[in-house]
Amino acid sequence: MDALDAYEAKRGRAAMTTVAPPKAWHDAEWYHQRYNAKNKIRLALFAGVFACNALPHGSFPGQEQLKTVLGGLVFLSLLPQLFAPIDNVLSKFD
Repeated sequence: MDALDAYEAKRGRAAMTTVAPPKAWHDAEWYHQRYNAKNKIRLALFAGVFACNALPHGSFPGQEQLKTVLGGLVFLSLLPQLFAPIDNVLSKFD
């Protein structure tokens, strides 16, 4: 808080905003947990779809199926975030 005191002394008046320590800690919702780890997986899956799309059609056997599977996995990885508002509403009835 020394920096705040120095700033107030320089201005000649009190700062309008006071910084208070947090009162309680709340963990994020379940679908936000391990966000960075899940995003790396999602990014790798998307990169696979992008790489398959960048290659000419039929470059290797099963290319279209691989694109479909990888794209489906990207979509499935997003489902918890898409249904989070619904889950929030349903949790009020518990």
